[in-house]
Amino acid sequence: MSDNKIKLKYSYRVIKSNDDICILNAILGKSYIVKNENNGVFLILKLIKNGCTKKTLINYTKKILRKNTINSTKYINDTIKNLQKIGAFEQNNIRGLSKSYLRHLVRQIKFLEGRFPEQSSFELQEKIQKTRVVIIGLGGIANYIILNLISLGFYDFTLIDFDKVEKKNLGRQPIFRKEDIGNYKTAAVSKYIKGVHSRANVKIINLKLETIEQIKEAIKDADVVIPCCNLPRFEIQKLINIACIEMNKFRITIGSDFIGPLTLPSKTACYQCLENFLFKRSSLYVKLTEDFKKDKSEGASIGFTGSMVATYVAKELLSFIVGLTPKTLNGTYFIRPLTFDIKFIKVRKDPKCRVCSNG
Repeated sequence: MSDNKIKLKYSYRVIKSNDDICILNAILGKSYIVKNENNGVFLILKLIKNGCTKKTLINYTKKILRKNTINSTKYINDTIKNLQKIGAFEQNNIRGLSKSYLRHLVRQIKFLEGRFPEQSSFELQEKIQKTRVVIIGLGGIANYIILNLISLGFYDFTLIDFDKVEKKNLGRQPIFRKEDIGNYKTAAVSKYIKGVHSRANVKIINLKLETIEQIKEAIKDADVVIPCCNLPRFEIQKLINIACIEMNKFRITIGSDFIGPLTLPSKTACYQCLENFLFKRSSLYVKLTEDFKKDKSEGASIGFTGSMVATYVAKELLSFIVGLTPKTLNGTYFIRPLTFDIKFIKVRKDPKCRVCSNG
């Protein structure tokens, strides 16, 4: 509230229910009952819903309640205090967020203020904007992840890839266009991000990461690392895992049909913990990984699983930033693409892991 203007958040609806009045948070599904002590209470709350100054509200209340012995000023102050307790008022302090940035996020701000009534939606959005995301590999899944993160208002990216856009990429990597063919993928993705948020912070690295030291240098400023690369198979994930653990970087493990675990170094399972778990679960997994390592051809996938994995990445990352507990902190989602069956398997930190537990 600023300049004494009072207005309910979009998600708070004022509804008559028999003899009482219900203030309903339509996003959380929570309702608050206000006793309808006289016929004017509903009109007063509707005025607050539409927005007005405190002075206008008190004068209006005096007219509505003039036949009652109620002290109008005290009544309004008590009403405002009770509505503040449930986080019902809009907050207009946009902090360091520009109007041009917020223009893309009007609906999201309304969602955040309804879902997290005790917190400032602008403060939450500022956390999203300031989160520094490093994405390694800019293929199909990475394209969908970037689309999701931009729609959420992420603003700070480091993009890493050594490859250039080819004609074959256009069918399953939605950011790229014909005019991007022959250009570095990093440059094409940067152009796309800047087309949405012209002042976004985008750093590009045109390099094939092959050593732990190279990876450490690339992720040194990251808040979160999202590896979307797959070559050399399994080995590149292991190198990134070691670098993230040693640099104390939050990392999201993903594949063409799975997401998780989310790794908080020294606290939750890492990529090596996941491999150890799968080795124990099936003796064939070891032989399978060795066989895949020898295969230099492109992998198998279907386009829409990339968008599904990306949706989960965005959801889990957003949950972590706004203070919820992402489910994949303790496990992995496996997706069966043609049935849309999604199975969650708990993967705990392995006390014998040679990477994150010194096992």
